[in-house]
Amino acid sequence: MSSYRWAFAALFLASAACAAPIDDAWERASAPYRKALLATNTGDASGARAATAQFREEWERFREAYGSRPPKPYGRDRAWSSEVARIGEWAAEAERKVAAGDLPGAHETLERVRERWMALRTRNGVRWFADGMTRFHTDMEALIPALGDGPEELSGPVLWPRVAATVRRMERTLADLPRSQGPVLPDSEARERAAMLALLRQRLAAVRVAVAQRDATASRAAVREMKPAFVKLFLRFG
Repeated sequence: MSSYRWAFAALFLASAACAAPIDDAWERASAPYRKALLATNTGDASGARAATAQFREEWERFREAYGSRPPKPYGRDRAWSSEVARIGEWAAEAERKVAAGDLPGAHETLERVRERWMALRTRNGVRWFADGMTRFHTDMEALIPALGDGPEELSGPVLWPRVAATVRRMERTLADLPRSQGPVLPDSEARERAAMLALLRQRLAAVRVAVAQRDATASRAAVREMKPAFVKLFLRFG
């Protein structure tokens, strides 16, 4: 390959490794959002006040920068401006609910945000790391009621295949996560995230084994062991 082609290839790879400004802005809003989501779920009122305020402020900056001038690939999304504004309204609503002491209500409001973020990016062809985490979380939460309170809840011929299908979908989601877009990470953080993903895959494999054996007690225990690995990865990287 000529030196010109090598230079062109190096330039292409370097540009591909650079996150777009909108990606960085989205991550700046996502970091306090994740903290707010956890704080409102665990009853941490002080943490919730700080995190919801920071999230609202960061999303206001995001809206000012991109609400009416979205870059590619969002430029043709006719609902973009209204969606960005609605998310801002939810951020303010969550902050008001936290101030009023309604942490569960604030948490429910915040849950809408990541679902809307996922819808925005997905319909514009963006495969984002955090959206894969949202899909995984949705399936993980569905496993809990599906496993029920006793072994008899999983003994039917329909429920076990349904649970197994959910686990397979979660495995596909995890396999796809390393290929998703997201903020460019330093090497040390990339290694940290890879290790966290490996642990989550390990925990999910234990769930799969227990489900394959139709062992309700082991299945519930495996899901409980998996959740902390997910939460740690979610809080750190989305």
